[in-house]
Amino acid sequence: LKEFFEKQMIPRWGVAELIKNDSVFLPKNLQGRFASAVVYAFPLSDAVLDLLSGGPDLLYLHHYRQVNYLLDRVGTLASELLRQNGFSGLPVPTSQVIDWKEQKGLLSLRRLAATAGLGWIGRNNLLVTPDFGSRVRLSAVLTDAPLDAGKPISFGCGKCSRCLSLCPANAIKTEPNDFNLTACRQFIKETCSRKSIGQNICGLCLCSAKNRSLNGNT
Repeated sequence: LKEFFEKQMIPRWGVAELIKNDSVFLPKNLQGRFASAVVYAFPLSDAVLDLLSGGPDLLYLHHYRQVNYLLDRVGTLASELLRQNGFSGLPVPTSQVIDWKEQKGLLSLRRLAATAGLGWIGRNNLLVTPDFGSRVRLSAVLTDAPLDAGKPISFGCGKCSRCLSLCPANAIKTEPNDFNLTACRQFIKETCSRKSIGQNICGLCLCSAKNRSLNGNT
């Protein structure tokens, strides 16, 4: 898998164990079938995100969709690689809404990524990676292959709270558990409708991991 992800230009990937806690991550119809989740991340363009002002725009929408397409393609190829080696592989859709009311997908990719050690859940309720901040898109492949699981890393935002001031919905709070998901969703829904953005996205609070002096990293 290491050589595969390098060839696909995927800079970060890891493994989350499912055997002992698949009921936490997976819907009932998938429980008991897979030993691991191979989770991988691809960075979003700083050049695109730095242009955002007040909400998403059509350039970001296009970039967002292209990265999703890339990750879905990688998932399809990774699943085939696993099959050729005698294992099953189920590619998880990168951005597919299963529950429109709750705006949920098949499973929580950010929680799987945090369990695999790719990053931590930040104040903005997103995965924050050491190298790219939260400016990443995630995807995963579920498999029965016996793989060595990664270890979660501790909360690394430190004193940095820049995302609080960037959120026009005031959804982000000092404590990550206080994140106001309802306010976030409402702002995104209204903004995307007003700006004729054909997908519920935002991008304003995606930190770039540049504030290392605030979180204790150098």
